[in-house]
Amino acid sequence: MLHRSVYLFFALVSVLCYGPSAQRQQSQATDNSYVPAEVPDTSAGFQSQVDELVRVAKTRDQANWQIALATFSLPNTDSWLQANFAPEHLAQLTSDYAKVRDGHLGRLSEVIAHNQDAPNFRIHVAPSEMPAPPSSERPESQLPLPLHPVRVQNFRLTVIAGSGTMPPSWVSSLVYADGHFRVVGGTYPFWAEALQQIRRPQGPFTVNAARILHKVPPEYPKKARKAHVEGVVRLHAIIGKGGDIRDLEVVSGDPLLTDAALKAVRQWRYEPTLLNGEPVEVDTTIDVIFALNH
Repeated sequence: MLHRSVYLFFALVSVLCYGPSAQRQQSQATDNSYVPAEVPDTSAGFQSQVDELVRVAKTRDQANWQIALATFSLPNTDSWLQANFAPEHLAQLTSDYAKVRDGHLGRLSEVIAHNQDAPNFRIHVAPSEMPAPPSSERPESQLPLPLHPVRVQNFRLTVIAGSGTMPPSWVSSLVYADGHFRVVGGTYPFWAEALQQIRRPQGPFTVNAARILHKVPPEYPKKARKAHVEGVVRLHAIIGKGGDIRDLEVVSGDPLLTDAALKAVRQWRYEPTLLNGEPVEVDTTIDVIFALNH
């Protein structure tokens, strides 16, 4: 079994500030004296890397912004892929990685651009549990896998500000290379986007995850705020065939936060997930993050 699991995924997200021209833009900024400091391979290290990106964005210095954003991309994609995957997969993976990188960094860019002037704006990061390893029998067994275990870390990113409507949190998979964390996917690393478990009599089968249509943010409990309690509440849920939340239960989390998380998520609605054109139930976990504005 591969360490911490490995998948391949093909999801495209709109690219706003980081696209195929990123390497050209980065080369144009090579004369700039700004050099982002390396960060340790820890959760605190990733938080400091994200904090630095936000700091640079607020300066409106486009050259420094491109340099800071580039720290989230593999520094030498070809070499990294050659070191970790078989030769027959390299051409496709090179193309796929560019799409994934542009999508995730485009989302990060969009979030910062739309919220950076909000009071006390920051992006809180927290470790997120890796998904189960890929099946050796189902369709994902056909996806190319690394030649050896690759250490991948999942982090959930949550926008926090003193005012305004905050976008939903999201999960990115990252590897640590050359002093920074480099994006390699979403919830599922290596470009097999958002695989979920489908409930059906024959056992689990994988498809693209249901897309959320209506998300209600939790109300921060007064007792938890007064006690300075923050953290993640993990819930287990069944998304019904119509996209409604069913069988919601707490997996982990501080008791001062769980009721608020349950109340909010019960109101969420998803786009129905289809398998061969037929709606199916989805068995999934949901992380609700509570973070105080320090």
